[in-house]
Amino acid sequence: MNSFKLSVTMALASVLLSGCYRFVEPPFFQGDLIRMEDTEFGKIILAHAGALPESEETRNLRRDILSNPRVYVVSEDFLILQKQSEQDSSWELTVMTRNGHHLMFCQLLEHQGVEIPEGAALKRYQGAPGSPALVASGPPEAVKQLALNLSLTAPKACMALPFNDASKPGVAR
Repeated sequence: MNSFKLSVTMALASVLLSGCYRFVEPPFFQGDLIRMEDTEFGKIILAHAGALPESEETRNLRRDILSNPRVYVVSEDFLILQKQSEQDSSWELTVMTRNGHHLMFCQLLEHQGVEIPEGAALKRYQGAPGSPALVASGPPEAVKQLALNLSLTAPKACMALPFNDASKPGVAR
């Protein structure tokens, strides 16, 4: 692999491993979460998660998904996985969505125009290189709404996993 491709791969892996947002407390309450296998979309994800490459960049995501985690259901094609960071005590989000032929696992990128609910706060973290850019805190309901706002409106860096042949017309979900 040439040095440019390696640099791009490492930059994308860095984003996919950390994302731009962390939460002081888990943004979604345990009572709001359900097992991934208890959703139709979650069953599809679990059926194909074994096809995620076993690489440095995907090892944690693969392990997290195969553990059948609890997820927040936004819609039938949009799930949010929250997990505690392996680097500190903060919480991270992974958005899982799909189109007709790919499953997408996404990290949130910075969104300066996000609507911040009253009481919630986003503070720029000035920590070590590679640390998240912004840390969210505040009352639980406000942080939950902020997490939803970000998940629905923020740009995302995604890894796509094919599960249907896109070249075949009329591929069903």
